Amino acid sequence: QQQQQQQQQQALFLDLRSYGYEINACAKRGDREGAEAIMKQMEDAGVTPDYMAYNSMINACARTGDKKGAELWIKKMRSRGVRPYVVTFNSVINAHARAGDGLGAEKWLKAMQDEGISPDVLSLNSVINAFAKRGDIKGAEKWLMKMGSFGLSADLASYGTVMTACARAGHAKRCEDWMQRVLDLETTTGLRANRVMYIALMTANAKRGNPDRVLYWKEEMDNRASSSSSSSTSSSSWSEEELQTYAIIISAHAKQRNRTGAEYWFKDMLNNRKLKPDTTTFNALIDACGRAGDTDQQEKWMRVMLES
Repeated sequence: QQQQQQQQQQALFLDLRSYGYEINACAKRGDREGAEAIMKQMEDAGVTPDYMAYNSMINACARTGDKKGAELWIKKMRSRGVRPYVVTFNSVINAHARAGDGLGAEKWLKAMQDEGISPDVLSLNSVINAFAKRGDIKGAEKWLMKMGSFGLSADLASYGTVMTACARAGHAKRCEDWMQRVLDLETTTGLRANRVMYIALMTANAKRGNPDRVLYWKEEMDNRASSSSSSSTSSSSWSEEELQTYAIIISAHAKQRNRTGAEYWFKDMLNNRKLKPDTTTFNALIDACGRAGDTDQQEKWMRVMLES
């Protein structure tokens, strides 16, 4: 009888793991409905969901920004006597972040602390992202500055998220101030400014119509890239990154209504870098022609885009 009980327990454990893997696979795909269907199958089969199953379910909700679903499942988790941990709360906070709900993210950060669970860097980064996503730069900056009070050090994602939010709003000076903080920290913390930050700087200055500053940060980024190994980056990835850079440069000239400058960089992309323009680069050039009032050139580049 004891052997039979052991076999039953082993079978139950294997069932639990099997269901858990399936729920986790759905979570990675962002398939909330699929994850919920497996949870139901699991319960119908008499298998009680464990900590990992609930975490994966909540993560599936988080990946689709379903904050209500994430809250519902953590409540179910608690009601069934399964204790949530930091990963669980991080998923709920992330659900609010993806929905751009800063106040909701703050609420669940506090709920985590109320249960005696210490937030980690991911917890705070999700709160920062929640405010950044809705364009609340002050809210994002506030939480970046508060990381030290939790005994945590901001990482590249923390700074990059705030800088990207500044860039979207065209706050070039603010973005550059944050970059300076990162550069100042490089020698003492090991942080190293990454491409996300440089793109944010270029985008912010492009929105301000300052192509000279865009080119300055492009050169800084290129110098940084040339001094580090790039063997792990595929040629297609580099092409996509270069196209993004050119689109920003062209859009900076568009902001100035400088068709000549925009066309110069578009042709540089074609002739010197041998890159095939994408929709974004074409649209930036067409926008430059339109802003300059040159409808003939605008129509010409529209035809080229449609024919390419």
